[in-house]
Amino acid sequence: VNFHSHKEKLKIRGCAAQVLDRRLQEQAQWVSGTPVENFLDLLRRRFGNAVRGWRRCLDTRRRGAVYFMEFVRALWKEGYEGNCRGLWLCLDANQCGKITLAEVDPPAFRDLLMLVSRIQQLNLGRRSAWDQFSKTGLGLVTKDSFVARLLDWRIEEEVAGRLFSWVEMSGRGDGVTWEDWCLLEVPEDPPGNDHQMTDAEKREACRKEAGGGAPPAV
Repeated sequence: VNFHSHKEKLKIRGCAAQVLDRRLQEQAQWVSGTPVENFLDLLRRRFGNAVRGWRRCLDTRRRGAVYFMEFVRALWKEGYEGNCRGLWLCLDANQCGKITLAEVDPPAFRDLLMLVSRIQQLNLGRRSAWDQFSKTGLGLVTKDSFVARLLDWRIEEEVAGRLFSWVEMSGRGDGVTWEDWCLLEVPEDPPGNDHQMTDAEKREACRKEAGGGAPPAV
């Protein structure tokens, strides 16, 4: 019997067992959701909330989706110390090879989807909806003005307050800009369509759509 060869085999088996044990421990953490919570905590610490982190750190190309390698590069840049592959597997649950805001922060995504749906229900486009906030089209829209307009669109006050946080990108809370607004998936206004609904028309549209079906995909 080659003693040294036998000793090396035992050593290799011992290393393999350690690697397997470590992987099983990591997998148990993935299932518990701990990596996702750590990841969201990182985004909140760096950017204030996960939506802002998604737009300023992950989806910097404004495609609405992020692929694995750009995801890993973004995590490294922000100093993430967890298991990138494990985190990706948690987020990309359907294994489609990409992740979206819907997978990173589902509640925020639902809020934003509802806002876009309401804008479409009011027959507004990106610019005409913005004009309801800022009559001059310039400057900042404060939180009070932003929430007041959403209340007029029959959006609940609590949801409107959250939406301000999701839309405002500076993190200072001083107001929403046109550039912030353009990050929403709101269709452009049709060419040559200069009609803007009056406040009474908007309220009537909200009343008709109350309790309607599911919002359109964006």
